[in-house]
Amino acid sequence: MQKSDISMLQIREVASYTHAQKKRQTSINCWLLVNLGNADKVSVALPSGQHVLTVTENRPFAILVPSGSCIDFEYGEGREDWVIELPQGAISESAAASVRLSWPGMHVQAPAAGLLDTVQAERSRSYLTRMLDAFHSPEESAQVSLQLSFYALLDCILHPDLSLERQDPAEALRKRIVADCGFVMHLSKLSLKCGYSADHLRRLFEARFGITPKAFRTGYRMHLAKDLLGLRDLSVQEVATQLGYGHPAHFSTAFKKHFGQSPKDWKLRQALQ
Repeated sequence: MQKSDISMLQIREVASYTHAQKKRQTSINCWLLVNLGNADKVSVALPSGQHVLTVTENRPFAILVPSGSCIDFEYGEGREDWVIELPQGAISESAAASVRLSWPGMHVQAPAAGLLDTVQAERSRSYLTRMLDAFHSPEESAQVSLQLSFYALLDCILHPDLSLERQDPAEALRKRIVADCGFVMHLSKLSLKCGYSADHLRRLFEARFGITPKAFRTGYRMHLAKDLLGLRDLSVQEVATQLGYGHPAHFSTAFKKHFGQSPKDWKLRQALQ
Protein backbone atom coordinates (compact mmCIF):
# COMPACT_ATOMS: atom_id res chain seq x y z
CA MET A 1 0.00 0.00 0.00
CA GLN A 2 1.35 3.43 -0.91
CA LYS A 3 2.00 5.54 2.19
CA SER A 4 0.46 8.87 1.19
CA ASP A 5 -2.26 11.32 2.13
CA ILE A 6 -4.14 14.19 0.50
CA SER A 7 -0.90 16.22 0.42
CA MET A 8 0.68 13.36 -1.56
CA LEU A 9 3.62 13.14 0.82
CA GLN A 10 5.12 9.67 0.79
CA ILE A 11 6.60 8.43 4.03
CA ARG A 12 8.71 5.56 2.79
CA GLU A 13 9.91 4.15 6.10
CA VAL A 14 9.54 4.61 9.85
CA ALA A 15 12.07 2.68 11.91
CA SER A 16 13.50 2.61 15.42
CA TYR A 17 16.99 1.33 16.36
CA THR A 18 18.26 0.32 19.80
CA HIS A 19 21.54 -1.57 19.19
CA ALA A 20 25.05 -0.17 19.67
CA GLN A 21 26.69 0.87 16.42
CA LYS A 22 29.68 2.83 15.12
CA LYS A 23 29.63 3.88 11.50
CA ARG A 24 30.37 6.58 8.93
CA GLN A 25 28.03 6.75 5.96
CA THR A 26 26.79 8.97 3.17
CA SER A 27 23.02 9.16 3.00
CA ILE A 28 21.44 7.99 -0.25
CA ASN A 29 17.96 9.04 0.84
CA CYS A 30 16.27 11.98 2.55
CA TRP A 31 15.78 11.33 6.25
CA LEU A 32 14.43 12.91 9.37
CA LEU A 33 16.64 11.50 12.13
CA VAL A 34 15.66 11.87 15.77
CA ASN A 35 17.87 10.57 18.57
CA LEU A 36 16.43 10.44 22.08
CA GLY A 37 19.13 8.51 23.92
CA ASN A 38 22.67 7.06 24.10
CA ALA A 39 24.40 9.01 21.34
CA ASP A 40 28.08 8.99 22.32
CA LYS A 41 29.30 10.87 19.26
CA VAL A 42 27.51 12.22 16.20
CA SER A 43 28.83 14.51 13.47
CA VAL A 44 26.75 15.52 10.44
CA ALA A 45 27.80 17.45 7.33
CA LEU A 46 25.52 18.49 4.47
CA PRO A 47 26.44 17.58 0.86
CA SER A 48 28.45 20.83 0.52
CA GLY A 49 30.60 19.82 3.52
CA GLN A 50 28.94 22.33 5.88
CA HIS A 51 28.84 20.82 9.38
CA VAL A 52 25.45 21.28 11.02
CA LEU A 53 25.65 19.13 14.14
CA THR A 54 28.29 17.79 16.51
CA VAL A 55 27.25 15.89 19.63
CA THR A 56 29.87 14.54 22.03
CA GLU A 57 27.57 13.77 24.94
CA ASN A 58 24.18 12.16 25.38
CA ARG A 59 21.84 14.93 24.19
CA PRO A 60 18.55 14.47 22.25
CA PHE A 61 18.67 15.95 18.76
CA ALA A 62 16.91 16.03 15.39
CA ILE A 63 18.44 16.30 11.91
CA LEU A 64 16.82 16.92 8.50
CA VAL A 65 19.16 15.02 6.18
CA PRO A 66 19.34 15.67 2.42
CA SER A 67 20.67 12.84 0.28
CA GLY A 68 24.45 13.03 -0.06
CA SER A 69 25.04 14.14 3.55
CA CYS A 70 27.86 12.57 5.58
CA ILE A 71 26.95 11.11 8.98
CA ASP A 72 29.57 9.88 11.43
CA PHE A 73 28.06 8.31 14.53
CA GLU A 74 28.76 6.15 17.55
CA TYR A 75 25.80 4.87 19.61
CA GLY A 76 25.87 2.90 22.84
CA GLU A 77 23.64 0.01 23.87
CA GLY A 78 20.05 0.99 24.49
CA ARG A 79 20.16 3.83 22.00
CA GLU A 80 16.84 5.33 20.94
CA ASP A 81 17.30 6.33 17.33
CA TRP A 82 14.40 7.01 14.95
CA VAL A 83 14.60 7.26 11.16
CA ILE A 84 11.86 8.57 8.86
CA GLU A 85 12.63 8.16 5.18
CA LEU A 86 11.12 10.70 2.78
CA PRO A 87 11.12 10.85 -1.05
CA GLN A 88 14.13 12.05 -3.01
CA GLY A 89 14.12 15.85 -3.19
CA ALA A 90 11.88 16.28 -0.15
CA ILE A 91 14.86 17.72 1.76
CA SER A 92 17.55 19.73 -0.03
CA GLU A 93 20.45 21.85 1.18
CA SER A 94 19.84 25.58 1.42
CA ALA A 95 21.99 28.41 2.81
CA ALA A 96 23.70 28.85 6.19
CA ALA A 97 23.30 25.34 7.65
CA SER A 98 19.65 25.22 6.57
CA VAL A 99 17.58 22.91 4.40
CA ARG A 100 14.49 23.35 2.24
CA LEU A 101 11.48 21.09 2.71
CA SER A 102 9.67 20.67 -0.60
CA TRP A 103 6.62 18.58 -1.41
CA PRO A 104 3.01 19.44 -2.39
CA GLY A 105 1.69 21.84 0.21
CA MET A 106 5.10 22.34 1.87
CA HIS A 107 7.82 24.74 0.72
CA VAL A 108 9.75 26.11 3.68
CA GLN A 109 13.31 26.66 4.84
CA ALA A 110 14.34 25.25 8.21
CA PRO A 111 17.47 24.67 10.32
CA ALA A 112 19.13 21.41 9.31
CA ALA A 113 19.75 20.27 12.89
CA GLY A 114 19.21 21.15 16.50
CA LEU A 115 19.23 19.87 20.05
CA LEU A 116 15.91 19.01 21.73
CA ASP A 117 14.94 20.04 25.23
CA THR A 118 13.13 17.69 27.61
CA VAL A 119 9.64 18.73 26.52
CA GLN A 120 10.49 18.41 22.84
CA ALA A 121 12.06 14.98 23.40
CA GLU A 122 9.00 13.62 25.22
CA ARG A 123 6.60 14.97 22.62
CA SER A 124 8.76 13.67 19.79
CA ARG A 125 8.78 10.19 21.34
CA SER A 126 4.98 10.22 21.49
CA TYR A 127 4.59 11.29 17.85
CA LEU A 128 7.23 8.82 16.62
CA THR A 129 5.58 5.92 18.45
CA ARG A 130 2.26 6.78 16.82
CA MET A 131 3.94 7.00 13.43
CA LEU A 132 5.57 3.59 13.81
CA ASP A 133 2.25 1.97 14.75
CA ALA A 134 0.38 3.70 11.93
CA PHE A 135 3.03 2.93 9.30
CA HIS A 136 2.74 -0.82 9.92
CA SER A 137 -1.03 -0.85 10.33
CA PRO A 138 -3.05 -2.44 7.50
CA GLU A 139 -5.97 -0.11 8.22
CA GLU A 140 -6.51 2.59 5.59
CA SER A 141 -7.46 5.08 8.29
CA ALA A 142 -4.01 4.65 9.86
CA GLN A 143 -2.55 6.78 7.05
CA VAL A 144 -4.36 9.80 8.45
CA SER A 145 -2.74 9.20 11.83
CA LEU A 146 0.64 8.71 10.13
CA GLN A 147 0.49 12.05 8.34
CA LEU A 148 -0.94 14.03 11.26
CA SER A 149 1.71 12.63 13.61
CA PHE A 150 4.46 13.47 11.11
CA TYR A 151 3.38 17.10 10.80
CA ALA A 152 2.96 17.35 14.58
CA LEU A 153 6.53 16.03 14.95
CA LEU A 154 7.85 18.60 12.48
CA ASP A 155 6.04 21.37 14.33
CA CYS A 156 7.44 20.16 17.66
CA ILE A 157 11.01 20.14 16.31
CA LEU A 158 10.87 23.38 14.34
CA HIS A 159 8.64 25.44 16.63
CA PRO A 160 9.37 24.71 20.32
CA ASP A 161 6.74 25.59 22.90
CA LEU A 162 6.71 29.37 23.29
CA SER A 163 5.66 29.22 26.96
CA LEU A 164 9.32 29.23 28.05
CA GLU A 165 9.93 32.46 26.13
CA ARG A 166 7.05 34.09 28.00
CA GLN A 167 8.00 32.76 31.44
CA ASP A 168 11.80 33.04 31.32
CA PRO A 169 13.16 34.75 28.17
CA ALA A 170 16.77 34.63 29.47
CA GLU A 171 16.61 30.84 29.86
CA ALA A 172 14.95 30.61 26.45
CA LEU A 173 17.89 32.50 24.91
CA ARG A 174 20.38 30.28 26.73
CA LYS A 175 18.70 27.18 25.27
CA ARG A 176 18.65 28.68 21.79
CA ILE A 177 22.37 29.49 22.02
CA VAL A 178 23.13 25.89 23.02
CA ALA A 179 20.85 24.52 20.27
CA ASP A 180 22.60 26.60 17.57
CA CYS A 181 25.12 23.81 16.98
CA GLY A 182 26.95 25.43 14.07
CA PHE A 183 27.02 28.88 15.70
CA VAL A 184 25.54 30.37 12.52
CA MET A 185 22.75 32.49 14.07
CA HIS A 186 23.56 36.04 15.17
CA LEU A 187 22.65 36.75 18.78
CA SER A 188 20.28 39.52 17.69
CA LYS A 189 18.28 37.01 15.62
CA LEU A 190 18.21 34.51 18.49
CA SER A 191 16.94 37.28 20.76
CA LEU A 192 14.17 38.18 18.33
CA LYS A 193 13.09 34.54 18.25
CA CYS A 194 12.53 34.90 22.00
CA GLY A 195 10.33 37.94 21.38
CA TYR A 196 12.71 40.65 22.64
CA SER A 197 15.27 43.08 21.25
CA ALA A 198 18.93 42.14 21.64
CA ASP A 199 19.64 45.02 24.05
CA HIS A 200 16.67 44.27 26.32
CA LEU A 201 17.33 40.54 26.41
CA ARG A 202 21.03 41.13 27.08
CA ARG A 203 20.07 42.98 30.26
CA LEU A 204 17.65 40.21 31.28
CA PHE A 205 20.28 37.55 30.54
CA GLU A 206 23.00 39.30 32.52
CA ALA A 207 20.67 39.81 35.49
CA ARG A 208 19.65 36.13 35.38
CA PHE A 209 23.07 34.49 34.86
CA GLY A 210 25.63 37.18 35.76
CA ILE A 211 27.18 37.03 32.29
CA THR A 212 26.34 38.53 28.90
CA PRO A 213 24.89 36.32 26.13
CA LYS A 214 28.03 36.93 24.05
CA ALA A 215 30.34 35.82 26.88
CA PHE A 216 28.17 32.76 27.58
CA ARG A 217 28.20 31.79 23.92
CA THR A 218 31.98 32.16 23.73
CA GLY A 219 32.47 30.05 26.84
CA TYR A 220 30.12 27.35 25.58
CA ARG A 221 31.85 27.36 22.19
CA MET A 222 35.25 26.93 23.85
CA HIS A 223 33.88 24.12 26.05
CA LEU A 224 32.78 22.30 22.90
CA ALA A 225 36.18 23.02 21.33
CA LYS A 226 37.95 21.13 24.12
CA ASP A 227 35.56 18.18 23.75
CA LEU A 228 36.15 18.03 20.00
CA LEU A 229 39.92 18.47 20.24
CA GLY A 230 39.94 15.47 22.57
CA LEU A 231 38.74 13.31 19.67
CA ARG A 232 41.85 11.93 18.00
CA ASP A 233 40.30 11.72 14.53
CA LEU A 234 39.47 15.46 14.31
CA SER A 235 42.12 17.99 13.29
CA VAL A 236 42.24 21.57 14.56
CA GLN A 237 40.94 22.76 11.18
CA GLU A 238 38.01 20.33 11.30
CA VAL A 239 37.13 21.46 14.82
CA ALA A 240 37.23 25.10 13.69
CA THR A 241 34.88 24.30 10.81
CA GLN A 242 32.42 22.42 13.03
CA LEU A 243 32.31 25.35 15.44
CA GLY A 244 31.42 27.79 12.66
CA TYR A 245 34.77 29.57 12.24
CA GLY A 246 35.44 30.71 8.69
CA HIS A 247 39.20 30.36 9.13
CA PRO A 248 41.23 28.14 11.51
CA ALA A 249 43.37 31.15 12.53
CA HIS A 250 40.30 32.87 13.98
CA PHE A 251 39.54 29.76 16.01
CA SER A 252 43.14 29.49 17.24
CA THR A 253 43.13 33.14 18.34
CA ALA A 254 39.86 32.74 20.25
CA PHE A 255 41.00 29.49 21.88
CA LYS A 256 44.36 30.93 22.97
CA LYS A 257 42.67 34.03 24.36
CA HIS A 258 40.27 31.86 26.37
CA PHE A 259 42.67 29.15 27.61
CA GLY A 260 46.13 30.71 27.32
CA GLN A 261 47.42 28.14 24.81
CA SER A 262 46.80 27.29 21.18
CA PRO A 263 44.42 24.45 20.26
CA LYS A 264 47.33 22.63 18.62
CA ASP A 265 49.38 22.73 21.83
CA TRP A 266 46.38 21.70 23.92
CA LYS A 267 45.68 18.74 21.63
CA LEU A 268 49.32 17.63 21.75
CA ARG A 269 49.37 17.74 25.55
CA GLN A 270 46.19 15.71 25.74
CA ALA A 271 47.70 13.08 23.42
CA LEU A 272 50.70 12.72 25.75
CA GLN A 273 48.58 12.14 28.84
